[in-house]
Amino acid sequence: MLTVTGSASLGGDLTLLGTAPGQGKYTVLTGAPVTGTYSSYTGAGVLRYSPTGVQIWIMPDGTV
Repeated sequence: MLTVTGSASLGGDLTLLGTAPGQGKYTVLTGAPVTGTYSSYTGAGVLRYSPTGVQIWIMPDGTV
């Protein structure tokens, strides 16, 4: 997990390597505020953005 002490402006590509964890929600980044999105994401699950962070959601049937 990456913690930003202040604002985080996202952009570019995000690639997470390694074995996917089990089902659940995993924090990737926290900051205040978090603005923007990654242009592309390669890894397990899907990314979910909030004003204070980014999470990866891995659900059993691929739903989000």
